[in-house]
Amino acid sequence: MRQRNTVLVSCFTLLSIAVSIFFWPVWTAELIPYDEWQWRMWIDSWI
Repeated sequence: MRQRNTVLVSCFTLLSIAVSIFFWPVWTAELIPYDEWQWRMWIDSWI
C-alpha cells in the first residue's frame, strides 16, 4: 500500500512539473511562435 502511494505521488509530481514546463512560456509572456502558442491553448475560452 505504501509503495503504491509513493508511486502515485511521484507520478503526480512529475506530471505537475511537466505541465508547468509546458506552460511556462505562456505564464511568463515569453515570445513564442504562433503555432506553439496555439498548441498550448487547449480550451477555446482561453483565447
